[in-house]
Amino acid sequence: FPMRDLRQRFCGIVRRYKDGAKKTMKWSRNGLFHAKRFLDFGGPILVAEGGSDVAALMSMGLCGVGRPSNTGGVPMLISLLKLSEAKRRTVIVLAELDAKPEKRGRHDWCPADCSGCGHCWPGLFGAIETAARLSKALEKNVAFRFPPDGAKDVRAWVNTHGLNGRRFLAGLRAHSKGASR
Repeated sequence: FPMRDLRQRFCGIVRRYKDGAKKTMKWSRNGLFHAKRFLDFGGPILVAEGGSDVAALMSMGLCGVGRPSNTGGVPMLISLLKLSEAKRRTVIVLAELDAKPEKRGRHDWCPADCSGCGHCWPGLFGAIETAARLSKALEKNVAFRFPPDGAKDVRAWVNTHGLNGRRFLAGLRAHSKGASR
């Protein structure tokens, strides 16, 4: 998965292997995952975590931008989303269902009933932090949502439900009526 800098140049590559491992190429620098003309894709701008989720979004015909980690790349995202064409679009940060309940309560700052710190639930923590920073910088409400149907992430949703972008967006909208968590 190629990463781009703010000048749209490739600045790095992340590879996913058959065993599920992800490795960044030696010479790489962090950037954002997105198509050069990502705004040509319709609908809201969906901010995912990682290149495989962006590839899944694009395969469904949806507008996706990926950050390099759960909290990484936010300054670059802000710059990218301040483009005049992007300013008018709804932005939704996608959280990952990657809770690690076995890690709860192991540190003073993470209580046994923790509902989303970076230690025990990095996907939720990163989505909340990213959405809050984008909301402030873009001066508009940026929400976060989990993928529909209890999927861990966008890639898992596509593997289960196929390339149905309308159904994916409908699931995000249905979740927006309830609590975000």
